Amino acid sequence: KRRARQKNGVSFARASSISVGAADADMRRRSGGCGWCTVREPGFANATVRATGTTPRTATTNATGNYSMLSLLGGSYSVALTIPPGYARTTTNPVVRTLGPNAVVNFGIAPLFNISGVVFVDANENRIRDAGEVGFAGAAVRASGPSTANSVTSATGSYLLSNLFAGSYSVTLTVPAGYFATTTNPATRVLGPNSIVNFGIARMHSISGNVFVDSNNSKLRDIGEANYSLGASVIQ
Repeated sequence: KRRARQKNGVSFARASSISVGAADADMRRRSGGCGWCTVREPGFANATVRATGTTPRTATTNATGNYSMLSLLGGSYSVALTIPPGYARTTTNPVVRTLGPNAVVNFGIAPLFNISGVVFVDANENRIRDAGEVGFAGAAVRASGPSTANSVTSATGSYLLSNLFAGSYSVTLTVPAGYFATTTNPATRVLGPNSIVNFGIARMHSISGNVFVDSNNSKLRDIGEANYSLGASVIQ
């Protein structure tokens, strides 16, 4: 709250500040998206922090991730970090603080990664995409781990799972009806850095034929030899 002092009969408001602490209060770059941790992690430079309230202020973090907003009048402030591209917050943003006294506001951010790849029709079933093997459109791919993401393959069979925190992921293809997977499914990947997972699929095969009554035991189907009842079948 605002505290006043007197000088020559005139009241003056005492200014407060919002800042980070000197030791462990840097704006942390979190590697795993797990929130605030006690292990010291590197600060993030050139991030923008804004305080909205009685005395609006904007600050930019220095090389160690520190920032300060000085000479603020007492009152309620909303302190917001502009999340840098390619990162996500791991702590509350914005944060509300009431001055005075002074306040400390820390922000944690974590880098984001991608998993990309292609789903292709593995015509020769050798688990490798050879020249001429086409992508498969409309297949669903899902990544499960510290965060989750879903994608559907494009007309060329490509997909992108974006904005994922670091860590171990299971990447699963929903195999389209009438096909089977020729490559490992699901696949495991550890982020970061970014990773690629390709899936091969091939058409199911079939065996078909006819059961007939071989009346002359010739081992051939002759003219006039009838089908055996319910003899037509398809085995998949």
